[in-house]
Amino acid sequence: KVHSIMAKGKLVADEIEHGTEGALNTQYLIHGTAKALITFDPASDGTIHRSHNVSSLVDSNTGQFLINVTSAFKDLHSVIVSGNGDNAVHNAANNTNEEQSTTQYKHNHFENNATVDCTDMNSAAFGDILA
Repeated sequence: KVHSIMAKGKLVADEIEHGTEGALNTQYLIHGTAKALITFDPASDGTIHRSHNVSSLVDSNTGQFLINVTSAFKDLHSVIVSGNGDNAVHNAANNTNEEQSTTQYKHNHFENNATVDCTDMNSAAFGDILA
């Protein structure tokens, strides 16, 4: 439901309604949507397959990448999730993400307690973008 439309190309709405699926409060879109995402191939020096709000990817070491975002986050309280898209079995695999600054986070992939490259990595960051 649109309450008003402003002159500078802004749509002001408290709720979005779909004809058959119901309505959704716009706060879910603002707070529940990934503000940065990337899918890339670590085994090929970080070829980016898809990204949103990512300015660059730095292959800093085996299994270690720095992801630079275009629009900075408001603070260092983002939630970053990641996974690998390989169809292979990973032995004792895990991923860690560390915020380095409001414009960069570090992604690590481990198998058997050692950093390794795999063929597909996915990462999404949720948080408030600096206005």
